[in-house]
Formats: sequence, C-alpha cells, structure tokens
Amino acid sequence: MTTHKHFRQQTRRTSAPASAQAHRDEAHERNEQLRASLKAAAEALITEVQAGKSAKLEALLTFESRFHQYSANNIWLIALQCPHAERVAGYRAWEQLGYHVAKGQKAIRILAPRLGKRSVDSGEAGESPDDELHAPVYFALVPVFDVSQLDPEELAAKPLPAFYHDLGSDAETARLMAAMETALRAKGVRIKDVDPDTLVGDTPGWSKGKLIGLRAGLASRNRVRTLCYEWAHEVLHQGADALDRSASRAQREHQAEATSYVVLHHFGIANVFSADYVQAWGATPDTLMPQLALVQKAASLIITAIEAALDADTTDAGRVAQGA
Repeated sequence: MTTHKHFRQQTRRTSAPASAQAHRDEAHERNEQLRASLKAAAEALITEVQAGKSAKLEALLTFESRFHQYSANNIWLIALQCPHAERVAGYRAWEQLGYHVAKGQKAIRILAPRLGKRSVDSGEAGESPDDELHAPVYFALVPVFDVSQLDPEELAAKPLPAFYHDLGSDAETARLMAAMETALRAKGVRIKDVDPDTLVGDTPGWSKGKLIGLRAGLASRNRVRTLCYEWAHEVLHQGADALDRSASRAQREHQAEATSYVVLHHFGIANVFSADYVQAWGATPDTLMPQLALVQKAASLIITAIEAALDADTTDAGRVAQGA
C-alpha cells in the first residue's frame, strides 16, 4: 500500500525535473529570440547605411558611449530592449546602492559569463567541485534594470551622480586634453606639436606608434578630437598589443573614426563621422559585428584611462585645497 508520504516524494521526483526542463526550454527560446533580434538589427543597420543614411549607426555609437564597459553584444541587447537606457545594474546591485526596482518593470536581459560544466542534454552547469577548476566559461542570460525603472520617489530623494556632462567651456575642454595627455604619457606615448608647413594639406595630426603629432595652433576642441582619433590608431593598429594590426587602410581609418566618436560623446563632445564608412567593414552581420566589437573595446580602454587621469587630477586638486 502506497502511503501519502511516499506518493508526495514520487510526485516531487517526477515534477521537479519536468519543471526544470520547462525552465531551460523557456530560457533557450528567449536566448534564441534575442540572438535573432541582434542579427535583424545588424541587417537593418547595414541596409540603412547602404542607402546613405546613418541615423541607426549614430544612435548605436552614441549608446556605446554610455555603456563602454559592456561587451558589444550586450550593448546591442540593452539598446534593443530599452533604447532610452542610461545606466543598468542587477536587482541586488541597485538595492545595495539604496534603490529598488519599481513594481511591474520588465527586466532587460544581457549575457553574463558563468563558470561550470554544461551538459549537452541539460544545458546546466555541473555542481561538482572539480567542475569549477576545469570547466569552460559559458554565457547565460541575466536580468538587469535601467535607472528609469527604479522607484521615482527614491531617485528624487537621492539622485544618481551625473554620468557625464557637456564640455561647454574652454576650461573643461583643456582639462580633458590635459587628462588625455597624462594618460598617454603613462603609456609611454609622446605628443608633439607639428609645424603646419610640414603636413600634407589640412591634415590635423598623425600617429607613428608611441608618438602622436598634432598640428600646431589647433583650436582646443579640434585638438581634443585629433588626439582622440590618433589615440584610437595607437590602440587599434600600433604596436605588438594592438587590437587589429591586420586591418586594411580603409578599415583603420573607419575604426579610428568610430572609436573617437564613442569616446568623445562619453565626455560630452559632439563629433561627426562619415555615413558610409561601414561599407569598408563588409555588408553582412558576420562582418559588421566583429568590427563594432573592436570599436567598443578600443573606446573602453581609452575612456577608462582618461577617467583614471581625471580622477587623479580631482584628488590632487582636493589635496591642494585642503593644504591651502
């Protein structure tokens, strides 16, 4: 005779795996939908650029300037699910900062690395202690929320610090320039002013690996733009640790142009670029995505270095003020 207890145990044994499988199937379907959305977005971008337009590309690069620490794929995923996003974090991360996600908000799904042995059948990570030592990294979808999805009353009571601001004054532009020069010197890159008579046409500058030349007499913002553009060449194309030394000349120019666009927008300086430069990267999502990933990685390296120099400058200024 089967007891009620035995029946409940059997029910748990049979229903739990079924429930877990349903959860995995749902996650897999959501993953495939997001990947399909990424491909469709890349195809739409290529179609627009081929038609001589650049609104989608400009919007994507501007979006990258706000999320430089994320991978290119995650930047696209955030943009597709929440085009107005400014800053994202996980549910618990927002709580640790003193905020709560408002009721009824739908999570944004991004890919996060996970360590574990995935079973081909289950798609789940193994739980053996040895798995963690030898298992490969795989990526799983995780939920995050934008600042716009937080409790508005909490945000009103404790606003988040400004992400970045428009560099409207010459003083602020000069401060950014000084931080860029400091960061480059720390990396062993020299900067020198070049006599305009020695340059071809109206060339504003050049990069030769650990040496950047800038046309003497450039206005402050043009000097910042030129230095950023040549720095992008340093990161992408110069030296043994460059991100893409094999790029063609056309690809190099367009990679540097897109990278400087992202960096300068991050610091509040408007920049322009050619609407058709993606043509040099090919006309398929398989060729476009790796190029945009390179741009994102180069921009992130430059932004991080500049922010460190700006932070150090602020700290030094504070010490001087306290000493005074």
